[in-house]
Amino acid sequence: MLAGRVDIRHGLTVIVGCFILFGASSIVAGIQSALPREERAEAPFVPEPPPPAIPTLPPGSNDPYAGASVPAR
Repeated sequence: MLAGRVDIRHGLTVIVGCFILFGASSIVAGIQSALPREERAEAPFVPEPPPPAIPTLPPGSNDPYAGASVPAR
């Protein structure tokens, strides 16, 4: 822009767009704080799902290849 290769108007548009893009969370927070409390949409509480159960092997079966597709000889 300073070398005269880019139009100043186009360069300023890109710079303002970057400010809007990177400041979007602050812009939204400011708009939400300006709204009255009853107009704000609250996200419903969703409990975290329990962790998946780890399957247990029967005692005495410590073969790491049990159940693998290996032909028997």
